[in-house]
Formats: sequence, C-alpha cells, structure tokens
Amino acid sequence: MLKQTLRLVLLPAAAAVLVACGGGGGGGTGPSTVDTLTLSGIAATGAAFVGAEVAVTDKTGEIVGKSAPVGNDGKFKVTVSTTTQAPYVLTASRTTANGEVQSLVSVSASTEDSLVNVTPITHLIASRLSPSGDPSKLSTELAASNAVVTNETISQAVGQITTVLEPLLEATGTQTQNLLSENFSVDGTGIDRLLDSIKVSVVPFSPTASNVSVSVKQALAEGEQPPTINFQSNASDLPTLPVINAQLLVENGTAVKVSNLMRNLTACFAVPFEDRVNGVTSSSTLVVTGGAADVKASKCKDLFLGKNPANYLSNGARVGRDVNNIGAFSGLFRRATTNSVFSDGAFEYSTTSGDLIISYKSVTSAGIENTGLIVARKNSSGELELVGNGYQFPGGVAAFHQRRNFISLNQSNYDYHNTGYAINVANINDQDGNPLFNRVVVTSPRNDRVFVLRPNGGISFLTLTKDDNPNASSLSGTLSPTNVVRLRSEYIVEAPAKSHPRIVDNSLVFSSVDWTEKELTDVSDIGAWKFEYYLSSSPGVVASTQYFRTRTRALSIAEIKEKGFASFTRKFIKQISESTELSGTNRGRVVLSGGDKFNFKTVDDGDGWIVEGKQLPPILISTFGRIANNGSFARFNDEVGVSSTDRKGAINCSPQNIADVHCSNGGPGYAAGAAIDSLQLFTRDSKGSEFGSLYGMYPLNLP
Repeated sequence: MLKQTLRLVLLPAAAAVLVACGGGGGGGTGPSTVDTLTLSGIAATGAAFVGAEVAVTDKTGEIVGKSAPVGNDGKFKVTVSTTTQAPYVLTASRTTANGEVQSLVSVSASTEDSLVNVTPITHLIASRLSPSGDPSKLSTELAASNAVVTNETISQAVGQITTVLEPLLEATGTQTQNLLSENFSVDGTGIDRLLDSIKVSVVPFSPTASNVSVSVKQALAEGEQPPTINFQSNASDLPTLPVINAQLLVENGTAVKVSNLMRNLTACFAVPFEDRVNGVTSSSTLVVTGGAADVKASKCKDLFLGKNPANYLSNGARVGRDVNNIGAFSGLFRRATTNSVFSDGAFEYSTTSGDLIISYKSVTSAGIENTGLIVARKNSSGELELVGNGYQFPGGVAAFHQRRNFISLNQSNYDYHNTGYAINVANINDQDGNPLFNRVVVTSPRNDRVFVLRPNGGISFLTLTKDDNPNASSLSGTLSPTNVVRLRSEYIVEAPAKSHPRIVDNSLVFSSVDWTEKELTDVSDIGAWKFEYYLSSSPGVVASTQYFRTRTRALSIAEIKEKGFASFTRKFIKQISESTELSGTNRGRVVLSGGDKFNFKTVDDGDGWIVEGKQLPPILISTFGRIANNGSFARFNDEVGVSSTDRKGAINCSPQNIADVHCSNGGPGYAAGAAIDSLQLFTRDSKGSEFGSLYGMYPLNLP
C-alpha cells in the first residue's frame, strides 16, 4: 500500500502538483495575474536555517530575487518577475563568523506561485539533478545547458530519494508527504521530525560526481554505529536505508525543547557579569576564577540538572574556571562572553538512557564564533537541562585533513596530502604538576585497530606511539610528535621513484596499507571510538572506559583537493626558509635566540597567510618544535586563536608542566635554543572536521 501511495504522488502527470501545490497546504494559487510570482517555503535542517538568505537563480544563471534573512520560524519568501525563465534554483546560504559558507539547495520548474522548501532532503534531490552531483553548481550547470531541470526530472529525482528514505519516512509517518513542497513548521513534528532524524552529506570529489552519505540520527548504545548508506551522486542503482525502529528516533516536539534551551543559554549570558558569578569587584574585572557554587544568577543555575551547576560533568570538567581558563562553561566567568548568543541547536543523537546530544553555535558580542556539542536531559516537566556526558577524562576524535609542505633543505618535491583522524586527549597534569596519564588506549570502529597515546614532553596533547603496544605500562616505545592517524597519503607531485610518505616522513603514524578512496567514503559519519585511560599513579589498571563519536568521516584525497587549504604567503615562506639552520643537529629548523614571541608575519609587518576561494580561514596558528634537555630533545607546541579576518599574528611561549623548559622564565618568550621544526594554519568547520596546512622545516628520511 505504501508503494502505491508513493507512485500516486510521484507520477509525472502530477509533477505540477509536486512543485506548486505544496502537499499539505499553503501551496500554489493558480496562474499569476500580475507580473510577479512568489516562491516561498521553509529553510530548515530540523532547526530553522536562521540567518540564511535564499537566492533564486533562473535558467540563465542570474540571481533574480533574494529573501530577507530567515528567522526562527524558518520561513522565507522571494518574489521574482514573470519575465524570468523557469526552472529556478533556490540556494539558502549563510556565512559563519569563522568564514565558512553553509548552503542548502532546492529547485522548482513551476511558472506559478509555489511553495518550495530548502532542506537537506531537497539538497539531496538537487544533487541528483546536478551533472557534478554538487548542488552548489546546479545553477551554473543549468545556465550552461549541462543540467536538465523540468517537472519530469524533478519528479524522477524526488521519487529516487523517496525510495532511498522509505524506511525512515515510514518510521516518522511522513511517507505520503511531499519532500519538496510540504507545508510544515519547525516544531519537531512531521517533516520537521524527519529532518531532525537525518544527517545528509554531499561532498564533491570530481567534475562528474559527489559522494553522498545518509545517516539516521537516533538512540545509540555506547560503541554502536548508526544506520548509514553511502553512494555516488551519479549512481543508477541507489541503496535504501535499513528498517528503522521508530521507538529509537527523536521524540515529537524535541526541536521546540532544543530551541528553548538555546534561548535559556542566551538569557543566562545576557545577565551582567557582576550579577552572573561571584568575585566580580568592578566593571573593570575581565575574568575571575571560581566553581559551580560561584554561579549566582538564577537564569544560569536553572540551565543545569536540578537547577544546580554542581550536577554537570563532561569530559572530566565541572562548571568553573581556573587560572588556566580551564573548566566547563568557563565563559560564565569571563566578561567578554556577556551577551553571547546561542543558536542553531540541533539534535545529533541520543543515548539509550535518553540523554540528548545537541550541536549548537555561540557568538560573542565581538563576533567570535564557536560550535560544539552539549548533553542535556529532560526534567520532570519535559524541559531540557544540561547534564554533560558524565565522563571523568577529556577525549575526542575528529576527521583530520592536512597538506604538509616542506620549505627547507630543498624538500618541496615531497609535499603531500594526507587524511585520517585526530585522536584528541589533553595532556593534563596531576596536583603535583606531573602528567596525569600513563597512556590512553584507543580502539577504532573499523577493524578494531588499536592506537596508544602517551604524554610527550611539552606537547599539550597526548601523542601516538609508533609501536602501539596497549599493554606496555612502561614509558618505552617511540613517540610520534602528533596525534593523527593517517589513513591515506598522496604526493602533490607524483613520481614513480618516490618512497611512500610513511617511509619519507617516518616520525608520523600511517596506516600500514593506504585505504582506498572508496574505503574512506564508505565509513559512517558518526563513528564510535573506544578510549581506555591508564593513570600514571596506577598504570596497570583501566581507570575509565569512554566512547567518543566523530561528527563526520575523514574525506578522501580527491575531496580535500576540492576544498583546498589556506597557505602562508610566498614572502613569509621565503623569510622563514632563509632563517633555517644549514647544518648541525637542528639542520633545516629555525633556532630561536631566546626571549621573543614567534611572529607569523613578514619583517615589514606584511601578511603571514592568505585565504582564497573555498578555503576556510585559520582559527589557530601553531608552532611545533624541540629543545635540548638533559642530553636529548624534548618536544613542545604552542598555539593561539585568530579571527577569520586575521592574516598575521604572534604566539607566546607557554610551558606545559614543571619539566617543560622550552620557554624563557616561564614565558611568554621562547628559551634560547628552542628549535621550530614546523608551523601550521589550523581550522575546523561547523561539522567538526579539522584541516591543517603545515610547513615543515626538518630533514625527511630521504634515500
């Protein structure tokens, strides 16, 4: 009966209804009697696509109309002249404070007033209509007559995506509703609940295809993977989601509760600093230290489980701020965060106990933007309160992509791209100032591969071991300087005689055999990684087992080439490379004389880096290096945040623990003899994927 109903909706003869009537109401009004027509609908991902403007391009590729910014109800309306030429491509776009452009695309071939939504599902439909599979290129392809967008092809694409999603449509009770033009509200019911339950990724990788992933957001046990399908945009036979258990999906109306939580967070941070926490003595106080008991504003206390901030625990952090600015919700204790706005709250998945994992965005009054995840639990009234994940220790894993450039010792022929995962565990200290962790053993969701991380000198995060012996409690074994597992690597300039980067750049951790591009793209976005923590005080016993999930999979090499990386200016690179040592134990590196910061700018105060095209601007600049200590070399790293508009900056030296000697008198200047062996421009997109453009100044293992 379901398939018969779907066929009735999607018959080509009904195509005009599909794009004009709007299914459940609010649809077309018949032929226009004036010289304009209106395209209106909802722009949403489940949550309203707040702040986006919807631009309409016609058959010529010209923008013929644009909406006002989308509000909290997700509604938009664009009026265009009847002299424009259908079909139309609708693109809802917004730019984050970090410079990332987020877009959703939809289509209409109607020449009448029409209801046309813009959602991740319409983005999927547009991908099927685009010859490249890239919805952002559809308007250009249409103008060049490379794409065919008619009532018939739209109906066909809707039918294909309906079949892909059929089990989820049935589980959400939306199988008879119109995926393009259903009239709905962003209230977590109907089509909006469907959007809350789906994660869609469309990533271009060639001129003729994009990789598509569809995952179901639902309740997951620790270590469990979500239902996921992957396919290429130009595939003739599309997979269908597996049977979905409706009881595991997000509850009806959750979107409203999430929206209320964002509003309550904003209300808390709108409280004046003096009234928010204890210890603020005057309007000149910028920051204070304190704990959960020092939160005094009721609007802030009410955010947390039982209206008590002391009930919050996440990744080992309690509500508060110490002298190093460490603590959960440390922004409560900083004046600069006053009037921060929280938005874009969206359900990501839930635990089997019912806790909700929610993604969000926050923007300070100065325009500094952050994204992240929070864990909330329903109280007796059904409203959401913050509880945290309950974990004792920090951790996390993220898709990581990098271009490694070598700017000294004539090694640029060995520049290469690599992709994999960054396993993030902070190198925190115990009460005596020594490393807390002996090691952390991490098991990946694919093939149960085991990785071991350990403290490494003055580096602020645990780094990977080369031998990966999970049972070795002694500190023996070769340490890599990074926490990245590289699954695939390709030279920028290929040459048959070159050894693989795992041999040439042999201090890093690579897969023993490169993953294929298809193996990379077949991985689920939401992968669960197991972390087992061993403390220095008791290295033979697992102190805690925790699970962390990726938000996106690692991109293939072809996909990251499409995105590109920010880069240092040629002038800055020349300046740095000319400062490197030509011989000795620090050959290739920049050795500092001591007492100075490290400046990411040219000597004439010119820009240190540039950002072009689709490249994301850096949010962190970093130094990595080593310093002689007791007859060997100790590793270190330092970093500083930068804004999306910055193109130069400077890094202070900051010691990691009591044994760290790379800073002069504890900083902010570097100690004499500190050798910088690489610099990095780092950024992170709104989905949590990380990107690094690294410039190395150390000898490679060349024949």
